[in-house]
Amino acid sequence: MISKNDIGLLAAETVVYDDCFIETSNDMDSGVTTRLERLLALAKGKRVLHIGCCDHIGLIDEKIAKRTWLHGLLLESAEECLGIDIDSEAVDYVKSLGYGGVYCCDILEDFPEELKGHHFDLVILGEIVEHLDSPVEFLRALHSCFDYNYELIVTVPNAFTVENFINVLGHFERVNSDHRAWYTAYTISKVLSRGGYRVRAIDYAFRSKPNGYVGSSELMKRLYAHAEYRDVLIVRADAIADKCQTSVHWDPSDNGAFLNAREEINVVLNCQLQMATVHAKYEEMTADRDKGYAEAAEAWRRYNEVVADRDKGYAEAAEAWRRYNEVVAARDECKRQLAELSEERNRFSQQLEEITCSRSWRLLCHLKKLIGKGR
Repeated sequence: MISKNDIGLLAAETVVYDDCFIETSNDMDSGVTTRLERLLALAKGKRVLHIGCCDHIGLIDEKIAKRTWLHGLLLESAEECLGIDIDSEAVDYVKSLGYGGVYCCDILEDFPEELKGHHFDLVILGEIVEHLDSPVEFLRALHSCFDYNYELIVTVPNAFTVENFINVLGHFERVNSDHRAWYTAYTISKVLSRGGYRVRAIDYAFRSKPNGYVGSSELMKRLYAHAEYRDVLIVRADAIADKCQTSVHWDPSDNGAFLNAREEINVVLNCQLQMATVHAKYEEMTADRDKGYAEAAEAWRRYNEVVADRDKGYAEAAEAWRRYNEVVAARDECKRQLAELSEERNRFSQQLEEITCSRSWRLLCHLKKLIGKGR
C-alpha cells in the first residue's frame, strides 16, 4: 500500500496501474483546524506570493468585515505578502480600499516585472486549481516564473468530504458553479507532479469552524474525527528541476509487496466494513429504541385517556347512584305518605259509615214515631 507520504512520488510515475491502493490518511483526531488557521500558520514570518488574492468582488467587503478575507489576514501574518489576480476590476477595487502590492496578470501569458526581483519563501494557490480549465499548463507556467527553491501551498475542496456522500444520498451535488473538477489527495498530487512540483505533505482541514455542520450529531463527530472526511485538502509541494525525475517506492511487479499491500487493504477494508456494520446496527437499534419510546409514549397517552374515561365513568356512576338513591328515597317517602293517606281514608270511611249508620237509625226511629202518631 502507498502511504500518504508517498502519494507525490506515485503521482509522478508515468506507468498506469489499474488498482492502485492509496492510504489517504491514518489520522484520527478531534482537533479543530480550519483552512485559514492552517494557511496563516504556514505563512507566519515568511515572504509570500498570494495568487488569486482578490476573491469575487461582491464578497470582499463581507469577508473583510468577518475577518475571513485570506489576503488581508496574510498581510497581518506574513513578513511580506504580494498578490496576483486575473480579475482587473477586483484588483482595482482592492487597491481603492488601500491595499498595495496587488497586481493584475495572467500567469499563462506573463509575470509582472515588479515581482521578478522578489524572492518568495511561499507561493499560495488558495482554492484556485479547481477553477482552471488546464491546471497542469497553469502550474508549469507558474513553475517557469522562478529559478529558486520555494514552497507551494495548494488548497482545494476535498472530494471525499462527508457532506458530499450525504448529498449523493439525497440525489444532488452541492458545488460552486465555476468549478471544473473535484480533487482527492492522489489526483491533486498527480496534477502538481505533472506541473513540476513534488508533493511532500497533505493535510486535511475544515473550511470553517465545524460546529455549524457537525452540530450535536455523535455520528457526524465520529466521521469528522477521520481527517480525510474534512472538506479542504491542503497540499505542500516543492518545485523540482526536472519534472519527470522521480522514483516510486512501490513496485507492483514485486508480488510479495503487492500481496502484503493487498493484505493490508483487506484488513483495513474489513475493519471499515465491520465498523460500518456496527454503525448501521447502532443506528438500527437507536431507531428501534426511538420507535419503542414513541410506542411507549403513545401507549401511555392511550392509557391516560382510558384512565380519564374510567374516572369519568366512575364519576358518572357515582352520580347515577346518588340520583338513584334520591329516587328510591323519594319513592319510599311516597309509599309512606300513601300508606298514611290510605289509613286516613280508611278511618274516614269508618267514621262515615258510623255517621251514616247513626243517621239512618235516628231516621228510622223518627219514622216509627210518626207512624205511631198516625194511628
